[in-house]
Amino acid sequence: MITFLVLLCIDIDKSCYSSDGKNLTKVNDTSPELRISSTCEIINRRCFYDLNTLFSFSFEENPNLTTIESYSFSSCSNLTIINLSSCTKLTKISSNAFDGCINVNQIILPEGLLEIGDYAFQYIYQLTNIIIPASVKIIGYRSFCMCNELQNVSFPVGSNLTSLTTDVFAGTKITSFQIPEKVSDIDGEAFGSKKFTNISVHPNNNYLILDGNAVYSKNKSILYFICNKTEYEIPNTVTTIGYNCFSYSSIETIIIPNSVTTIEGLCFHDSHIKTIEIPNSITSINELCFYSSYIETVIIPNTTTTIGKGCFSGSIIKTIIIPNTVTTIGEDFLLHCDIKSVIIPNSVTTIGVQSFYGSSLGSIIIPSSVKRIEIGAFEYCNELRNVTFLGPVDYIGEYVFDYCGSLKLIIFPNSTMTVTVSDFVSTNMPNVKLSFTYKTLFYHSQVYVFDSIKRNTKVSISYLNESNLIITQCGLIYGF
Repeated sequence: MITFLVLLCIDIDKSCYSSDGKNLTKVNDTSPELRISSTCEIINRRCFYDLNTLFSFSFEENPNLTTIESYSFSSCSNLTIINLSSCTKLTKISSNAFDGCINVNQIILPEGLLEIGDYAFQYIYQLTNIIIPASVKIIGYRSFCMCNELQNVSFPVGSNLTSLTTDVFAGTKITSFQIPEKVSDIDGEAFGSKKFTNISVHPNNNYLILDGNAVYSKNKSILYFICNKTEYEIPNTVTTIGYNCFSYSSIETIIIPNSVTTIEGLCFHDSHIKTIEIPNSITSINELCFYSSYIETVIIPNTTTTIGKGCFSGSIIKTIIIPNTVTTIGEDFLLHCDIKSVIIPNSVTTIGVQSFYGSSLGSIIIPSSVKRIEIGAFEYCNELRNVTFLGPVDYIGEYVFDYCGSLKLIIFPNSTMTVTVSDFVSTNMPNVKLSFTYKTLFYHSQVYVFDSIKRNTKVSISYLNESNLIITQCGLIYGF
């Protein structure tokens, strides 16, 4: 006995559309197969969101659909097919449109489609193959990320795609890929890990070349992508190492020539690189460059003036030498790093927001060149015991030493210094000693500096004489 399951297609009720029928606004119909009116031009944001009764949808003949907005079909967990082949006027599938449709095993996209938005088809676990129409120019960030079974992506002749963005095919089973003919820019993390067995560039591509499993710009001045290597010597034609170039790679040893002047952001993040010598040609290291990597030792040349946000955050760095050409230690510089000591050079004028947050520093000397210490710069440095100011600081942000539970001693400079911040000494630093050798003024218009010290009975104060310590609340001078 053979049983057939027949799904009855139900036209979506007119009440679900705008008055002119051009916008499909919200659908709650629990029928498993729904048909969309040919008059509809836009499927609104979250229109079918989390409609778990939906198995498939279709269109009346000659549909006028142009746009599928964000989250339109997101989390329709029982949807099995996305067939848009009849939608010849469709130009845009917006961000997260089909995100989390975990049981979809087939996607058919129409010729004429121009843009696939960020996250549009991520977390579609059953998809194994897809054809991207030649008309598509843009595929957004993480569009097909975590499509766990996706193995083959095809681009017809004449593909208009111009770039491969971050994580666009990350978390898939793609091991072989041909870069389409009009792609001129490729993010190094387009595929997540670099576990390719075969990568190629379309023979009609006039922007990129392949050499030794590495993808370069046509003149080999930009290195975009490299796969399946633990050692690599960058050729001296290269001036720029691209964004995410070595991220998630197995690279352990690399030689960077003096021809390289720019290392783009996130270049080595989550890579296996352990030691690197940055050449003298580099003047700036961009944001998150070594984020969460295995880097242990870095030698930064004395030509470098700027270190970007979060450059080494989350890494296992043990040794870093900051040259005396660096003027600003950026935000999140060594955030959550297990580094024990850092020498801040006399060239530094600013220590950025949370620059050493949660690090393992045992002591720190603030040179006299430093004039600003931003919010939370040393917050949660649980092993920090000693802090020495060699000169007055013009600005100290809030929570600079908050939750530094092991802090024993703060030595202030041999010159006048004003601290205008609340909770400079907080109750979670129960044993700290403040040492003054000259006049230091604590002031905050909203109170709390003095009160914080007073209620913390274990804090001790040492200074040459009473006139050298002035603690004020709203302009009033208090003594001990």
